[in-house]
Amino acid sequence: MFEGKIMFSSFWNFAERLCRLVSLKNTGSFAIISFSCKRSINALNCPSGYVIGTDSLCYKVYDTHSSYRDASAKCLSDGGHLASIHNAFANSLVQQLGQNAGTVIWLGLNCPDTNANNCRWVDGMGTPATYNAFYPGNPSGIGECVLMMISGAANGRWVTGDCDSMQIGFACQVDVQS
Repeated sequence: MFEGKIMFSSFWNFAERLCRLVSLKNTGSFAIISFSCKRSINALNCPSGYVIGTDSLCYKVYDTHSSYRDASAKCLSDGGHLASIHNAFANSLVQQLGQNAGTVIWLGLNCPDTNANNCRWVDGMGTPATYNAFYPGNPSGIGECVLMMISGAANGRWVTGDCDSMQIGFACQVDVQS
């Protein structure tokens, strides 16, 4: 059906502003090519400094080292909350943004104990963490707040940390603007 045709994908490397060109000829391989990607004229936009992600959400990583509470307050002042990650695509995007900022980052997830099933997003709805990227041994019970690592073996993985004593970067999310 797609033999020998070129197909354009909506997968983006947000940090580099590259599109993915997919060729379904033979192997289904793809190439990353720097060019302008087509957007709908009615495309939704993100506030300044934010990048569009999935599910009509925009993300931004701040490299300002803050406690969990101060980070949450900053996200609220932006009109959003600490980032809630519900799929691997959003996790990869926030990971890239964290790497660009050069800091580990607070996420909007709280874990009251070592059972990942008890973790809840601080998105105003207390949504359970049905998707997670916890590093083995986490949640560890060392603090209730969740952060994303951005390097080494734990790159893109989540660990728990002390909400008050740790001062690190953070990821905010807001709804897209129409």
